[in-house]
Amino acid sequence: GAFKDDAGKPVTIGGKTGTGDHRFERYGAGGQLLESRVVNRTATFVFYLGERYFGTLTALVPGEQAGKFEFTSSLTAQLLKMLLPQLRPHLFPAGIAAAIQPAVKPAVEAEAAAAPAVPQEKPDGSTSQADPTLPGNATSSGFPDDLEPSVVEPVPTPEPAAAPVDPAPAP
Repeated sequence: GAFKDDAGKPVTIGGKTGTGDHRFERYGAGGQLLESRVVNRTATFVFYLGERYFGTLTALVPGEQAGKFEFTSSLTAQLLKMLLPQLRPHLFPAGIAAAIQPAVKPAVEAEAAAAPAVPQEKPDGSTSQADPTLPGNATSSGFPDDLEPSVVEPVPTPEPAAAPVDPAPAP
């Protein structure tokens, strides 16, 4: 609920963080560390804002001075949090929801009426929202066979082999 669209509805935000302390290390006989040199330090946050926007923020300190820094990927997550007020007018211009809603709503309702009923997944704060309790959706380990049961991927068909060409008779 921290970020809302122009209609006042909360926008779902999520992402994955990662931190890198990149070093060049040289080992000697017996596995002893002979040299460790800092190359750089990075922190990355890959994120999505609702169903329409996504991005990546990366903080980088190159070279030897990177050894003096101890930041984590929470730095980039905090940067996004600080940027959201400035991004909001570009992501949700005033009136865009009102302009889109009347045209989209009847089409969405018609699709929903024509589509077979699919059990709705319930957000629970975890990284996977698939419901392994659905019949035929869980393996013996409890992990779902298919995280997106409504997505059907086409099976590729092999191209027919070309008929062999007889070489022309030699004169």
